[in-house]
Amino acid sequence: MLKEKLSRMRSLQETINKKRKELNPVEGELKELKAEKAREQMERYVGKCYKFKNSYSYDKPWWLFIKVIKANPHDLDVIKCEKDCYGIITIKKSRAAVDCLEKRIQQRTFDKMLKKYMKEIA
Repeated sequence: MLKEKLSRMRSLQETINKKRKELNPVEGELKELKAEKAREQMERYVGKCYKFKNSYSYDKPWWLFIKVIKANPHDLDVIKCEKDCYGIITIKKSRAAVDCLEKRIQQRTFDKMLKKYMKEIA
């Protein structure tokens, strides 16, 4: 009886392993399609500019200016510039989530702030 159960268990495990091998390429294709769809949805933000109210918990908030330069499946490559409540200017390329795109602004507004900050640190 035990021998028969062990044999049946091995047989079932072999069937499961075979089916998994058959599913792997299908799952891979599905994953690629989902990533492509997500990236396409993120593409609508590329080239647009935004500002986001930033702060260090209880300090006075300031505007973080963002320009989206590239879409990824789950986030965006952006250029950020800001002058925090302590007067520290930061200009950097980084990644951002869509929820950081608080308020849409004109390209010229982003360019103006970037130029202003560049001038201040020069």
